[in-house]
Amino acid sequence: MIERDIRKLVEKVDEQKEQIPLFRKTDDAFQIADMIAEEAQELVDELEAACVTDDLTQVAGEVGDVLYLALKMCSTLGLNPDDVIRMKIARNEDKYGQQSERDVAKREWKEKGGDRAWYEEYLLTTAIIEQD
Repeated sequence: MIERDIRKLVEKVDEQKEQIPLFRKTDDAFQIADMIAEEAQELVDELEAACVTDDLTQVAGEVGDVLYLALKMCSTLGLNPDDVIRMKIARNEDKYGQQSERDVAKREWKEKGGDRAWYEEYLLTTAIIEQD
């Protein structure tokens, strides 16, 4: 169900890329990454304002901007966002699952080979990427 919903959202993002001329100009992964950074800062700013006003309207808008751009990034790079988020959830479980101290978890993770080793193993075992 969620995967189908995410796929529909990616289709809508792709449709807007074709329908809105300005969106066609920002189809480069590095441009999208810069836009995500910009929108993330706007999210921080709106969160700070919401602490004073208790109004999350603008926060929701900025979260939407970040999510929209994340879907656009996935589409641009040919990544399935459902697979990407499932991978992230599995990584978090393996890295932090039994730890109560962030520093301990990070040190132990590094000793196990870190993110690169984990992602390579995950991708190989789940066949998200094709092997030559």
